Amino acid sequence: MAREAGRQLIEAFCRDDKKAIAEGMGKNEQDLDTSVVDVAGMSALHYAARTLHYQAVDALLHKDPDLADLCTYVSRSPASWLAFNCLADAPRSPDPIVQETHKEIALVLVDNMSQAALSHVTHGNTTVSSPPFG
Repeated sequence: MAREAGRQLIEAFCRDDKKAIAEGMGKNEQDLDTSVVDVAGMSALHYAARTLHYQAVDALLHKDPDLADLCTYVSRSPASWLAFNCLADAPRSPDPIVQETHKEIALVLVDNMSQAALSHVTHGNTTVSSPPFG
């Protein structure tokens, strides 16, 4: 039941179905499995961030802070890749509100990442650990 609710939330983000997103986000931790991922390893958090649903990103991180460290299956992108993508997408929009939302989402993602997730850097197809922050 909870896994199905997690899958439905991912589908709601893909369809940008605001009613279904609100319904899914209103579920408690026992009724919503936030660890559910699609075939690419993308969770509801990934989709919420990529579709600029800041409140959903924030709420998902409050429900399960470990989601910020979740890697995808596609080229084993490190967790920090999601925040980097949000920042990279910001200048593409001529709308300053959209640009700011990208930045806010990137900040909340980074704020919730573990030190281990933040210390991984991707070079081509290889993920390596960078030195710890001092």
